[in-house]
Amino acid sequence: MTLAQKFNFMNILVLSVSFCLLTFGTLSLAENYSDGQAAYNKKDYTTALKIWKTLAKKGDVQAQASLGFMHDSGEGVKINKRRASYWYKKSAKGGNAGAQFNLGVSYNLGEGVPRSRSAAARWYLKAAKQGHTDAQVNIGHAYSKGQGVGKNIKKGLHWFRLAAKKGDAVAQFNLGNYYFHSKGKNRDYTKALMWFNLAAEQGNVGAQFNLGTAYQNGSGTTVDYKKAVYWYTKAAAQGDADAQFSLGQSYDKGWGVKQDAKIAIAWYQKAADQGDADAQYNLGVSFLLGQGTPQDKLIALDWFKKATQKGLARAQFSLGLMHYRGMGTPKDLRKARRLWKKAAKQGNKFAIANLASKKR
Repeated sequence: MTLAQKFNFMNILVLSVSFCLLTFGTLSLAENYSDGQAAYNKKDYTTALKIWKTLAKKGDVQAQASLGFMHDSGEGVKINKRRASYWYKKSAKGGNAGAQFNLGVSYNLGEGVPRSRSAAARWYLKAAKQGHTDAQVNIGHAYSKGQGVGKNIKKGLHWFRLAAKKGDAVAQFNLGNYYFHSKGKNRDYTKALMWFNLAAEQGNVGAQFNLGTAYQNGSGTTVDYKKAVYWYTKAAAQGDADAQFSLGQSYDKGWGVKQDAKIAIAWYQKAADQGDADAQYNLGVSFLLGQGTPQDKLIALDWFKKATQKGLARAQFSLGLMHYRGMGTPKDLRKARRLWKKAAKQGNKFAIANLASKKR
């Protein structure tokens, strides 16, 4: 597998609700609301709940939004998604942008309301028009994917740009992906890397990984293994399995760092434990050959099995070879052929060659 195949090209959707104290829309004029906020800030949720519930019943949209959030997050009350959506809807209809966004998330996830992408998009759009940044990201995602609205890349980019220019890292990452993966005249590596850099500097793990891959492969920039390792390390430290695998590969090959098989195995292990098939395969190879670790065919066999279960052709071939030769397991020609056939269907040339030679 080449590193380019690990490129993260998925747009990100914001699916966490936000507290509605600092939102756009109608603000509460009653002094009691600030008393509720003061209590909330002190984590005196019982008092905050009491104050806001009284105001919410009187139609205070800010109190309604905050009350919805407390039911959503379980602060001062048991989590109750239905009650949360009830208060979000009251507030949203009153024009509170934060509640409109949170209600959109509720519809997107089907929490407290029937799942409906069209309803989610409708509320995201209302909040986005009021300048709610997360809502701008989500309606941009909706238009770019055609989720709940007709697919419209131009509109999607419009909303991403508005959020990105305000410094939103998710929107910056999504714009970077668009410019990087577009075909023809719309592809613009310079803009892609600019947006990735802005997002990566804010800690966006997808942008950090993509920058590492771009520098690794020389995509839109000159090959720079040291910069690749720098960004892989940033993303890997945040637990990104793809970055952990790529960082392990960098140490394995000596790309941008001093070659060190033991460090490579440590990063492969982290990625493999998260289910990364390529890392599982590379661990299998390391244990089979005794590279950076004592040779252990049984452990190698186990990692090849894990990667095989995810459909990785190289692992299918290698596991077949171990069964064919009786390495760490009794010889089993039927299992070997069965695994090679699976790998061959995916175009693995070694499996194809072995199947052909064994017919003779």
